[in-house]
Amino acid sequence: MALFLQDTEKQKHECEQVFVKWKGPEALYLGQRQWALSIGRTQTLVITCPARAGSRKQYKRELATVKIVEIPKGCSGQTDDLILQASYQRESSTSWEDFPPSQLKGIN
Repeated sequence: MALFLQDTEKQKHECEQVFVKWKGPEALYLGQRQWALSIGRTQTLVITCPARAGSRKQYKRELATVKIVEIPKGCSGQTDDLILQASYQRESSTSWEDFPPSQLKGIN
């Protein structure tokens, strides 16, 4: 519980922290729909693109251990360990005024 509450004093007495080197895959978004991947073994990347309502088109590619991959617009890529989007943006422009009062009834 000390970890969730971020109580450093309790963490010192109640928790044993073990640090291990991460050996799993790593992905870095480079921009322009490109991802740099470092994976420990060859994997299959499945790129899924919604074509029209109700249908999805899939492409498969074998990935080497280090690769730069470009995901087409509107698509996503998935391996055994990763899910990659075409773009990676942290932007939110929604405000409370955007919701009509009927949608806010359940919010206290």
